[in-house]
Amino acid sequence: MNEHEYSELDRAEGLLDTGQYEAARGLLSGLALSLSLGKIFSRTLRANLIALNGLGNWAEICDLGNVWLTKLRRAGEHDSLCRLHGHVGMALIRLGRPREAESQLRAAMHVATW
Repeated sequence: MNEHEYSELDRAEGLLDTGQYEAARGLLSGLALSLSLGKIFSRTLRANLIALNGLGNWAEICDLGNVWLTKLRRAGEHDSLCRLHGHVGMALIRLGRPREAESQLRAAMHVATW
């Protein structure tokens, strides 16, 4: 991640703090999620989840889960894994899928206790 991308992430986080989810999402769309980024990955994923949640884009949150949950588990990224399970669980509740939601929320609690 270069200096410009760090700056964009900082700006996006600032926008999220003021509830400007659409504008933050626009900035975040240019930032690639890559596990090799370590702590920056965690910040970028968190920002994306907050923006999607604020916009009510529940299906997109589930899509992020489909892409990243297994990768995060394999990489031992517990903080991001816990956060993602929790957001996917809440998104599934919003989508009317409580049984799947329960599984995700239980997984979040399990990871949180590791």
